[in-house]
Amino acid sequence: MLFKEVTSFLNTWDYHRSNRDIAGKVECVNKAIQILLGLKECLDTDAGGSLAETLSELYDYCIRIIIRANAQNDEQRMREVLFIISELNLAWETIPPSYHNFRSVKS
Repeated sequence: MLFKEVTSFLNTWDYHRSNRDIAGKVECVNKAIQILLGLKECLDTDAGGSLAETLSELYDYCIRIIIRANAQNDEQRMREVLFIISELNLAWETIPPSYHNFRSVKS
C-alpha cells in the first residue's frame, strides 16, 4: 500500500510540474520522501541482513533521485523512481501475506 502511495504522489508531482505549481510539486515530493524514509526506518538489518541493507540503499537512492528530479523538473528521472517503486511493489505482492510480518528466529 505504501508503494502505491509513493507512486500516486510522484504521478501527482508530474501533474503539478506540467502546471508549474511549485507548491504542489514540493508537497508531493515531501510526502513521497516521508514514506520512503518510513519504509527505511522499518527495516530490520539484523533479521533482514543484506536484503534489508540493499533495500535501505535503494530507498536512499530513490530519495536522492526524487530531490534532483524535482529541482531540475526532470520527468525522466522521476519515471526511473516510479519504475523502481513499481518493481518493489510487484515483488512485495508476490510474497504470500502470511510472510509480510515474518521475523526470523535466531538460535
